[in-house]
Amino acid sequence: MRLHCGYCFERTTKIVSLAKDFYSVRKHQLHPGGADGVLRDVCVNLEEMRAWASLWEKNGK
Repeated sequence: MRLHCGYCFERTTKIVSLAKDFYSVRKHQLHPGGADGVLRDVCVNLEEMRAWASLWEKNGK
């Protein structure tokens, strides 16, 4: 994945961190929403990246 901006890099970093927590036997239990909360946060970050990418493409960047 080639990241075009710091925003996408930040979101990707959060997704990677959440994925590590999700696959950890105990770490996902520390998340306020448990495993479901981790997955929800991953989805939110992906949607934010998609929205930003769409805006980026509309403006011809």
